[in-house]
Amino acid sequence: MKDEMKNRLALLSILLIAGLVMAGIGTALGAGDILKFAGKRVSASVMTNEDGMDEVTIREDGKVVKGFLLEDSGNYTIETSDGKIVIAIWKMTKEEMKKHQAEAEAEKK
Repeated sequence: MKDEMKNRLALLSILLIAGLVMAGIGTALGAGDILKFAGKRVSASVMTNEDGMDEVTIREDGKVVKGFLLEDSGNYTIETSDGKIVIAIWKMTKEEMKKHQAEAEAEKK
């Protein structure tokens, strides 16, 4: 009975040490960097400046990544450096915006 208990404790100790060694190797090789994308937050804002042009600002984790002016109406696509996040920006007339807002509120109800 005591030999069986010693064998189980030895096995448990070996598994614990092996797990710690594997975790250390994974950390040393940078396995934690794989999951860093999950914390990033990308946002885009469009504001009209004094000249009447629309100014687009792209932020990643609150820091400005890119800013540019929309010179004409149409569709614009912005990709981050890793190419995984795509933001489409388009201009609408006031009538189109009111119609879109009414449709969105109707869907909520």
